[in-house]
Amino acid sequence: MKIEGREVIGKQTEVSARTLLSVSAIVIVIQVYKISGNEWDFLGRKFPAEVVDQLVPLLLIFLLIGHMLHWYADHSSFRNWFKISEAPLKQFDDIGKINSTEPLIVGLEKRLQSLNTAIDGLNKQVIDSDSNYKNFFREHLVVKSSVTEIVEVLRTISAKHQKVTAPAFLLVYIWYLAIPLLGFMVAFSFVCT
Repeated sequence: MKIEGREVIGKQTEVSARTLLSVSAIVIVIQVYKISGNEWDFLGRKFPAEVVDQLVPLLLIFLLIGHMLHWYADHSSFRNWFKISEAPLKQFDDIGKINSTEPLIVGLEKRLQSLNTAIDGLNKQVIDSDSNYKNFFREHLVVKSSVTEIVEVLRTISAKHQKVTAPAFLLVYIWYLAIPLLGFMVAFSFVCT
């Protein structure tokens, strides 16, 4: 499942959630409408109803474990790696553009270090009585440009993370965690009573 072109929930989690919900719904329907027979026919073999009643909780637990493993892997990816990794910005002096292979925060750190170096250079020029004003003005423009672009990066980070948070939260925690768990608990309570 993708949000803004970024995968939040993998195909395996989608399939495991759908399977868990489907089997849970079938178990609930069978229990509510008291559908049972003396024997269940499966692949040409007949199984006594007691055997099926004993296997259903195991099947539900197996499906739950599989779903939770897939969900946890996607959750880890969501929490640890679902980051904005690029921003359409101008050049930061000679450092270059933030690229998609480095986390945005690392690019921001490089820009802040560059800004710190530029400020040190300005301080040195101000202290140095022989400096000319043309170099000072050029360095001032570089610092001002760096500060402007760092502000743009911070705005990009904030806006994109706020935009993705609500739909991603609903998808990851409600649709693929709470709803399958609820289906499992209801079906399991019917089977175990």
